[in-house]
Amino acid sequence: MSDGWNIALLGATGAVGNALLELLAERQFPVGEMYLLASERSAGESVRFAGHSLRVQDASEFDWSQAQLAFFVAGREASARYAEEAASAGCLVIDSSDLFALEPDVPLVVPDVNPQVLADYRNRNIISVADSLTSQLLSAIKPLTDQAGLGRLQVTNLLSVSAHGKAAVDSLAGESARLLNGLPAEEHHFGRQLAFNLLPQLPDNTGSVESERRLVEQVRKVLQDEGLPIAVSSVQAPVFYGNAQIVHLESLRPLSAEEARDELSRIDEIVLSDENSYPTQVTDASDNANLNVGCLRNDYGIPELLQFWSVADNVRFGGALMAIKTAEKLVQEYLY
Repeated sequence: MSDGWNIALLGATGAVGNALLELLAERQFPVGEMYLLASERSAGESVRFAGHSLRVQDASEFDWSQAQLAFFVAGREASARYAEEAASAGCLVIDSSDLFALEPDVPLVVPDVNPQVLADYRNRNIISVADSLTSQLLSAIKPLTDQAGLGRLQVTNLLSVSAHGKAAVDSLAGESARLLNGLPAEEHHFGRQLAFNLLPQLPDNTGSVESERRLVEQVRKVLQDEGLPIAVSSVQAPVFYGNAQIVHLESLRPLSAEEARDELSRIDEIVLSDENSYPTQVTDASDNANLNVGCLRNDYGIPELLQFWSVADNVRFGGALMAIKTAEKLVQEYLY
């Protein structure tokens, strides 16, 4: 379409919404009209996009038939309230909450891993984008499993607080400031002091941890392998932005660290550290849309396992970029 696509952005005033607008402009996505939507309390605010100041509208009053594409980045509650309404009005919804992720008639997408499932958007006019941890993991292992297959995975997640919203970010900042000034940390967003500390995740009444369960289920759906052995552990880290993952990958044939390094170095959007260096959440992941990989080696105790460390900004890479790349592939392959 020469004049671009009419796009609605639900969650325009949030961190992912802001990052999405920046990346749409940077990547020169063909935008016709841009409709910025949020809750009633944020309606009337002004947000900059592509050199213009746009007014944020109340989502409850929006006519979804005005938009052809909609990015939903406002969480499960907003998606539950508006996604079906938007889809019924003919607007194709790209949803970044996990609300529809495991529904069998909704495609779950990591755009560089399984773009072929995008054709199934016609089922309900809704596409679910895999969460940031799933996208980070599968984007990193895709070049490797394409060459050597996949037997099993073991992943340890070191989680940033930004996934829990602004209140969690403010809490960590407040705890850190008080402790550095010799004062005790008082109220704790996570139940215990997080500043200068690490917190394991507790199982719920199912006997497992929700975020770990979600990763297993989403990976299996994206890879279409319901029996894939995958073990996940998650730790809450005192980091504002950027998730880290320690990955152990067992391939179907032996895969040396040298071969793995060669395969990853071919991927433009993966930044591979030198062998004597490594990326971190703060210095490499925060506030950029790269996927950074380092510490690549064959495991000492189990040499047939390949081990690596990756970091990515959960807002820009896991949230905004994955949604935009999904839209780009839709426009290129399925929409006219």
